[in-house]
Amino acid sequence: MDLPETSHGSDGYELVWHDEPLHLLPERAVWLPSFQTLLVADIHLGKEAAFRAASIPVPDVTAVDLARLTSLIQKTECQRLIILGDMVHSAQGLTPQIVNQTAEWRRTQEALSIQLVLGNHDLRSGRLPEAWKIECDDEINCGPFRLLHHPVESSDRPCIAGHLHPKYRLRTATDSATLPSFVLKNDLLILPAFGTLVDGQAVDLPASRNFVISDDTILEIQAVARTGKLRGVRRRAIFNSDSSE
Repeated sequence: MDLPETSHGSDGYELVWHDEPLHLLPERAVWLPSFQTLLVADIHLGKEAAFRAASIPVPDVTAVDLARLTSLIQKTECQRLIILGDMVHSAQGLTPQIVNQTAEWRRTQEALSIQLVLGNHDLRSGRLPEAWKIECDDEINCGPFRLLHHPVESSDRPCIAGHLHPKYRLRTATDSATLPSFVLKNDLLILPAFGTLVDGQAVDLPASRNFVISDDTILEIQAVARTGKLRGVRRRAIFNSDSSE
């Protein structure tokens, strides 16, 4: 395993992994400066519409999430955006409002190359609207990395994926907090979900390193050798275990 070097900076948490710099951004994204490429995962556009169809009132978050994407694109000045699966939540959620909102946003980013690694929700939702002008594939290569939706731990190359919506639970004797997290395990990096409404049930999953997002800061949570316990907190990495989420 090629263990990464790390450093803190104003642009997030930098890993040098397989001789490539990766910036873990508190906006729940990864910036690959060598390739001028921005990575996000699990946006789940239209999830609020699916909730409303079930008579569950939730706010409109599509505009919020697209605005967050715009800020990231401007911040990094990226030339390519790659979404690691589940850009959309369901066919039911692709209402005319959601389709038009996203098409209008795409028109503001005409010069940007956007690619989607098809996730399980994308496949069930059908073809993306043509007005979105997004290329789709089962996986994408970027330098030494395989970009996937479903994480795989056995591969001939390092992989970057989404799908699991990783979070990290910090516990003291009297309190706890659950925060989005990047997870690095051997030659696999898993991104937190980008979408505002995305969450899931928690299950334990061993991980080599956890990079927790707290507001605009990324903190690496270090386990004590042998015991696996944290100084001051109890360690529990949690993930969405329901692939339908």
